[in-house]
Amino acid sequence: MDIRRYVFLKLFDCILSKNINFVERSEEMANSKASKKRVFIGERNALRNQAIKSRTRTFVKKVVKAVEAKNVDEAKSALQAAYKELDKAVTKGVIKKNTASRKKSRLALKVNKLAN
Repeated sequence: MDIRRYVFLKLFDCILSKNINFVERSEEMANSKASKKRVFIGERNALRNQAIKSRTRTFVKKVVKAVEAKNVDEAKSALQAAYKELDKAVTKGVIKKNTASRKKSRLALKVNKLAN
């Protein structure tokens, strides 16, 4: 599912069911229309970041599982997909560049060790 659609549906669900109290919180804490908007946008961005982090972790786990299963071809293709997802997370500002670089390096070490 597209991340934008996921965040929209999650926010819509939260508004209807009031699972996340950002509507009530904005009424209690925020005094101006702009500050209410900032609370709402902060919640929206938190959901987006959570979705991106979760997706990134999933792709990293796929590489690790392929390495544990000693499947070289699957590990290499999963590694490329994980690289792409980590780079996307950096572009969106969800994780830092050095963190992504460290994770990519460690994954590459595992795959290369398996290939040799």
